[in-house]
Amino acid sequence: MTEIKKEQKQPLEKAWVDLSFDNQEEPWCSMCAGYTDYKRKWTSVARSDLDGGVYSENREIPHCVICGCVMQFLSIARVVTRICKVLSSLVAIISFMLCFYLFDLSAGTFSCWLICLLFAGLIWMLPYQSRMALRSQRNWRLQNLCKETEMLLKNSGEEKINRTGKTQL
Repeated sequence: MTEIKKEQKQPLEKAWVDLSFDNQEEPWCSMCAGYTDYKRKWTSVARSDLDGGVYSENREIPHCVICGCVMQFLSIARVVTRICKVLSSLVAIISFMLCFYLFDLSAGTFSCWLICLLFAGLIWMLPYQSRMALRSQRNWRLQNLCKETEMLLKNSGEEKINRTGKTQL
């Protein structure tokens, strides 16, 4: 009897969904340049399966409470930008090898190589929103670092005045 109950409990335990957001990364708002408050909106995306059918997949997307824009997870933005950089570098290197090692140097091969370099540059610039999110987060970190440094310098200056016995202004 107890064995049957254990078998019945196992599928239920696997069916539980972890709804806690403690282990997830906080999203970043590029417009507000900060980790602002956000609300999660559910959207459905049409997906196709291997049988040729279509089904909808529900996703939750964080939106900033202040400006209403879609927020991004910085870890995903880093991965996307790195993949695009590696891909564009590979296109540039392979196009150089194909145009100058495989074929003789001529105006046609040079123009083909320039077109491939243009294509590689477009791939490099492709993740625009991810690059903007990473840039705004980097600027935010630098501003916070400067503010903390100013506060430390200000506090250390006050300590020196206190040690010498002079009064603060």
